[in-house]
Amino acid sequence: MKTWNEVQAEKLQLERDQEGLENTQRSVRQTEESYEEYFFHQSTLFEELQEEFAQSETDLLYQDMAEQIHWQKRALQEVLEEQEHEMKKELQGIEDKKEALAWAERAIAKAEKEEQNEY
Repeated sequence: MKTWNEVQAEKLQLERDQEGLENTQRSVRQTEESYEEYFFHQSTLFEELQEEFAQSETDLLYQDMAEQIHWQKRALQEVLEEQEHEMKKELQGIEDKKEALAWAERAIAKAEKEEQNEY
């Protein structure tokens, strides 16, 4: 069985890990928001260019660029969604470990109480 100090040290490490993951999640969300804004402005620009040059030879070029932007945006969203999914799994793993440590604490406390009752 683990000692009280070992359990406390593990709990502290899990708290640090959880805090780090939550900070990373916030960072990923901020990055996602920044990219959304970037793609929105880029998309708007190419739409305006398409309208401006609708009757010219460059119309197809702008359509192609707008389509490439769309695919880049989608690929980036998939990467960010996958990262977020992985972080959620890691956070759930931390929560599970914290719960196991809580059970270990109760077992240690119970064992110590029984020990004291013996004397």
